Amino acid sequence: MMLSKGLLLGSILISFAAGSMADSTIGVISWNVKGNTSVANGGWSVPATQSREILSIKNKINASQVDFINLVQTTEQGINNKTHLDQVLGTSRWSGVYSDCHFDATQIIYDNTKWQKIGSDFSGGFTDQCTGVDDRPYSMALFKSKQSANNKPVLFISVHFPHIGRYSWEGTAANLANSGFTNGFNTILKQNNLTADKVRVIMAGDMNEIGENFYGYQGIINTLKTGITAINDALSAQVKSCCSSNGYNSHFDKVYSTNSMIKQAPQDVLFDMTDYNIDEQHRPIYVLVSPLPGNEEQDFSQYYY
Repeated sequence: MMLSKGLLLGSILISFAAGSMADSTIGVISWNVKGNTSVANGGWSVPATQSREILSIKNKINASQVDFINLVQTTEQGINNKTHLDQVLGTSRWSGVYSDCHFDATQIIYDNTKWQKIGSDFSGGFTDQCTGVDDRPYSMALFKSKQSANNKPVLFISVHFPHIGRYSWEGTAANLANSGFTNGFNTILKQNNLTADKVRVIMAGDMNEIGENFYGYQGIINTLKTGITAINDALSAQVKSCCSSNGYNSHFDKVYSTNSMIKQAPQDVLFDMTDYNIDEQHRPIYVLVSPLPGNEEQDFSQYYY
């Protein structure tokens, strides 16, 4: 597990409002932009294709509420994440959290007018701590609302899960622990005096086979809930997001959230059906992560800062 160069809280704990909490609706884009430097028709790694992908994201931002943008496989020629999405969207509204894992990389882009990153982010690889060329990455960071002190904080996680059976990856709690994922997750909670029932986890990405049967991998769910079984959760709809090479017959790309609902119909999740001529192209997904009934945001303007 790697600790970012962000602000380390150390012994300083951020205590969030312990009283009644209300939550906002959060718009999330997630896209495996399929950067691949080993083929001529890689996505993010080909400047002309990357520009088209960025334009698609810009168009979605203009059309819908977008709070977070999750990108995986932002592989580029020479150096991964050479292009920071937040810096090319044409406005200072966006900031980013980045991780690099040799073959793969992630970007968590967030609306900094609505969300403030708290403390250090964590990143790593699921199978060999990013020391191999075919590891798959994760990254995570905690955010608090700038608009209401009564919103639960959001622990946003970007994942590119390995394929089941590859390098002893089976999507178990032990796999997560061995990768450093569990320690990173629990450390963020502990540093900020939080428990899993007081935070909204949003995990987004290319989940490969786990995306086909997410609730069959209880080790992942139990890790994110820290054993608190009463926590409500939600999963985005089954949509055929992968891949161009198999006629888009796989439901790999997902958004999962705790202490929330996700209500979109499948036809509203896929927002760009363009053929970008990307090797094993994925389609981007968009979801609205909504508050649980009774937790909807009210007017707490006296708390705005």
